[in-house]
Amino acid sequence: MTTKVRDLIKLLEADGWFLVDTVGSHRQYKHRQVFSDRQV
Repeated sequence: MTTKVRDLIKLLEADGWFLVDTVGSHRQYKHRQVFSDRQV
């Protein structure tokens, strides 16, 4: 089964990640307790 981007975003946000920036089709997320960014 293929994971869709919207499902991954729901999982990230449920885990405390929040959107900080969008560049083109890339979304950048941060978490208050993790010192690295994630790009979706």
